[in-house]
Amino acid sequence: MGPHHGNALPEAEWNTAYGETTCGNDCVSAYGRTACAQWPGGACQAAYGNIVCGPAPPYGWEAWWSAGQNATCEDAFGKVACGFHCVTGYGEVACAQTPQGSCEAAYGRVTCWDPPR
Repeated sequence: MGPHHGNALPEAEWNTAYGETTCGNDCVSAYGRTACAQWPGGACQAAYGNIVCGPAPPYGWEAWWSAGQNATCEDAFGKVACGFHCVTGYGEVACAQTPQGSCEAAYGRVTCWDPPR
């Protein structure tokens, strides 16, 4: 997929593996299945026998999304999370669901916050 230019969104990709076809963005095939993120800013990662994609497209993402605001995925402690500003700690992994969100590991837990819609 190419970079985001002006109002043109990158085309979704088709991914075929294990006799299954999916369409979306940042597609991953592993563990006998394939999955894709639902929007150009989403991400997917395979780890611990599972594929996780996310976050869900935030409301109004078309107006603010740029190639520099893509989600990432983190895996730790046998878990996978996808989103923005991901944090691991205390046996947890979590990500904010929007670029404006935030996550912190403190006082024995991981907490994420996102602004209200």
